[in-house]
Amino acid sequence: MMNLSEIKRMIQKQPVHGRILYESGRVTEREPSVSRRFIVHSVAKSVTAIAVGFALEEGLLDLDETLEDAFPEKLTEATSLVECSFGRDAADRQKEEFGQVCVRHLLSHTSGFRENYLTGFQRPYLEDDDWLKLCLSNRITQTPGESFLYCDANYYLIAKLLRRRTGIRLTEYLLPRLFKPLGIRYPAWEPDPDGDMIGCGGLILNMDELHRLGLVCLNGGSYNGSEVIPEAWLDTAMHEKISIGDGRGYGYGFWTTPEYCYMFGYGGVYNFISREKDTLYTVDGLILER
Repeated sequence: MMNLSEIKRMIQKQPVHGRILYESGRVTEREPSVSRRFIVHSVAKSVTAIAVGFALEEGLLDLDETLEDAFPEKLTEATSLVECSFGRDAADRQKEEFGQVCVRHLLSHTSGFRENYLTGFQRPYLEDDDWLKLCLSNRITQTPGESFLYCDANYYLIAKLLRRRTGIRLTEYLLPRLFKPLGIRYPAWEPDPDGDMIGCGGLILNMDELHRLGLVCLNGGSYNGSEVIPEAWLDTAMHEKISIGDGRGYGYGFWTTPEYCYMFGYGGVYNFISREKDTLYTVDGLILER
């Protein structure tokens, strides 16, 4: 993984759709000035993780809550599907395994799912409209908490749990807590067949709005002098929970390196955040070599 200086040089040299570079309290470079909204893809996971911070503060959920606690009736339906395909023993194992998957495992992509599921390439072709049941039918092949496997289903399950606990859609929940304080007018967000925001992707923002999301994280949860996001939660979310190699790790909705952390969306959408250097690089269209 590149360091911040290398990323800055690449941003300056490589054509991108848009970029905003913020250093030491001011914007130092901006190109071009983009007002249109675009899909920021998995940056939505960072936003969903921020929503978890609000829900924790409001006592609506717990990081150690399991999927069996969260969705008991849906898990019963899902294990029935597993039983039909793989037998009773497999269904019993499935229920036991999901009883070990906690919210913190979903946030850090350490749930133990065998494969990435519910991706943007898969969602349009799913024949079953009950995506929650489908996710709970996905097999667990690793011990929860021990290994990293990036999986959209993790953040979809978080979004569905937030929907249950708040009683409103994720966009509506975040509107007074995050979006309005950052000056983000009601943003579009891809829904599931039930009309709930999917949480794992599909969020639509413009360049300035994306930058403000990074800025509030850079400033420890504050924006224009007011606390927007609980600082303690950001400190937790933006620090590594599991190493994934190549000097990188993953926190709760944020990728981490020793020098910075970042939000990332498919197609080269980034917020590179370094509190130590008081630096934020917001980029749309930067493809990093791995």
